[in-house]
Amino acid sequence: MFDGCTSLYEVRFRDGSAAQIPAQAFFECASLETVLFENDVTSIGNRAFSGCTSLEYVEIPKSVTTIAASAFDNCPALTLGVWYGSCAYDYAKQNHIPYVLLDGVSLGDANGDGYVNINDVTAIQRHLSELEALQGICLLAADVNQNGTQEIDDATHLQAYLAEYDIPDPIGEVITQ
Repeated sequence: MFDGCTSLYEVRFRDGSAAQIPAQAFFECASLETVLFENDVTSIGNRAFSGCTSLEYVEIPKSVTTIAASAFDNCPALTLGVWYGSCAYDYAKQNHIPYVLLDGVSLGDANGDGYVNINDVTAIQRHLSELEALQGICLLAADVNQNGTQEIDDATHLQAYLAEYDIPDPIGEVITQ
């Protein structure tokens, strides 16, 4: 489609415009910076955006169920906008691509009520003592120090944040990786 195009800076796929992004559709579009999809896109093919060295942000809807392994090869500046638990979320994690969660959940919001407060400390403590199980995105939000596990340090860091101590964790900000 646009293989090698040098003057394309942004692409927006509106509902109904494309169900799939074919192989090499935007291969080596060196000036492409942003790609936004609406909900009809279901798959992104091999090397679809490979070699787009200026590509900074691609927002991928939940409707995408397949992303080829090489879809975003050689895109060094790329950050993906993904939904927790989606195909794009798994793809970003497996390929070590930075991402922003579009769910809007903040780091530390372990109970998922939209606020970071002492109730989240309690939720983490209850989870650690096996009184209640945090699941899904709440479990991810409970990993306050972002080391991949939920532990007492997460509750302690959250308490320090609430007590207005200067700590390095981005508590209260939308979860990114």
